[in-house]
Amino acid sequence: MAWNPPKQNTKARKEMPRSAFLIPSQRKYPYKVKRGNRWFASEQGLMAAYKRAAQQGNRGVR
Repeated sequence: MAWNPPKQNTKARKEMPRSAFLIPSQRKYPYKVKRGNRWFASEQGLMAAYKRAAQQGNRGVR
């Protein structure tokens, strides 16, 4: 399954819990997916979020 997070400033993204982001206070770098009523970490999502953070100079994200 391909990683396809909701785009910024969309209703779907705003409805995601803060815990689904690597930087929750800024709602940056989503990495979790919803299955049923629960949120789970996605391996593809985590790798994509980590790489995006590094590309944007956020090397403190771990």
